[in-house]
Amino acid sequence: MGTVVIGCKLPSGLVMEVVEPGKDDAGKVGTQPQPIGKRVVLKGANSVPRMRGALGEYPAMPVYPYGLTVVDEAFWNAWLKRHKDFEFMKNGSVFVAADQDAAKAMAKERVTDVSTGLEPLSPSLDGKTGGDKRLSTTADPSMRQKMQQNEQETLAAA
Repeated sequence: MGTVVIGCKLPSGLVMEVVEPGKDDAGKVGTQPQPIGKRVVLKGANSVPRMRGALGEYPAMPVYPYGLTVVDEAFWNAWLKRHKDFEFMKNGSVFVAADQDAAKAMAKERVTDVSTGLEPLSPSLDGKTGGDKRLSTTADPSMRQKMQQNEQETLAAA
């Protein structure tokens, strides 16, 4: 068998192991599960290189926030057999593709459609609106003003 490319949008990636139910010395099943074979670490969304903005400020979001990892196909099939019902498999946070080009195309298609639930929060400053759901790539001028005002008040009180 060959290899496949796994896309993972989970921020820190995912450690994959094939495990079997543990057995005690008498051969009774039900103790701690034991990994069999190898361990594969999937790259996550935080492993994707980010570009600096035009003014060199905070990194901009990548074109596709999926880490891509080449995995042995036999291992993937064994792992998938036991974990296909996990939520991150069902919602597309982790997917499989035949090669790098197909994986990049699938990742670009899923940028806005797939939510892991682990995205950064962007609360509103006034506390009245829901705020922006995306991560801002530039500093908020009103927040900078509030921080400076708070520093001045603290110095004046001291």
